[in-house]
Amino acid sequence: MTDPADVAAIEAVFDADFAGTAITPPTGDNLVWSPTNSESALLGVINGAKASLLVEEMSDSTIVSALGGAAARGIDVRVVMEDSSSYQTEFATLVDDGAKVATYAHAAIYIHAKVILADYGTSSSQVFIGSENFSRASLTENRELGLVTTDPGIMASIHTTLTSDFSDGATYQVAAPTTPADAGASTD
Repeated sequence: MTDPADVAAIEAVFDADFAGTAITPPTGDNLVWSPTNSESALLGVINGAKASLLVEEMSDSTIVSALGGAAARGIDVRVVMEDSSSYQTEFATLVDDGAKVATYAHAAIYIHAKVILADYGTSSSQVFIGSENFSRASLTENRELGLVTTDPGIMASIHTTLTSDFSDGATYQVAAPTTPADAGASTD
């Protein structure tokens, strides 16, 4: 990272945090800070997508809702996550809205990336990458840092990784609801 405004902002926040001094992080030119502007910046990337979104990591209801809304308006939304019972509601919501979800068993791969790649290969492409988990605590309470960039090399690398992760994952299927008749059915 060589952008002078971004470097100066990061240094100012580091110095203030190290000294225990309160600071509202300056955003520089490309920075996404939690808890200052992370939620609005992430929603800006999601809601600004015109064609596609590739995502690794999500759980915050606001982010899930925005991703589902993007899928419902015809954006090709693909999410890669670790398969966990903790995320079944979010997965089902996304799939119901038209998103595609690929999952990995925890032992196979641990998804810890925090990435949203929007409109790769178009003039509006951009990527968020950072330390922010897409969770309520990370977005609204913790000091976290990410950035939004249009750097072609960064986006190409991320696109390659996320596309591979998505294609190698298991397609998430919403479980059929059980009915009272299913629960009491005899296996004789």
